[in-house]
Amino acid sequence: MPAMPVHRKYAQMLGLDSKMCSMIDSYIDRVKRHRFGNFTVGETWSTSELLNVAELFYERFGESGLRVFVLHHTLDAICRLLHSGRASRERVLVEVSARLDELARGLSGGERELCKLLTEIATEVRGLLEREGEELLEDIAPGAVL
Repeated sequence: MPAMPVHRKYAQMLGLDSKMCSMIDSYIDRVKRHRFGNFTVGETWSTSELLNVAELFYERFGESGLRVFVLHHTLDAICRLLHSGRASRERVLVEVSARLDELARGLSGGERELCKLLTEIATEVRGLLEREGEELLEDIAPGAVL
């Protein structure tokens, strides 16, 4: 998975506090293997699984924490695809952006405030990928040093 400086760099691009980002990223990496799991199911992202976990994160860390949560898992997904060899560099951002679009579509129209917030965050993270994608791929590439 991407190094913590990579997570912090892109969280700061979203206007998030780097100390908070470090704390939440460490928490995700420490806890997700046991209690939370990853909100990916196969090659798609499960909105029902995401909502269950996101609600816990939102209650514990607020809106900024939820933004870090979505960004963290997005960066992890990019890293997994990039390092797996299942997709070319060119396809990695396309695939992950498509997952974010899928997620936003699956959540849009949801009555809960959390659905609306997650839709906004997915759109925001997708925008970050559009603006900073090439640099992000360089930062996550095998052997990259940030």
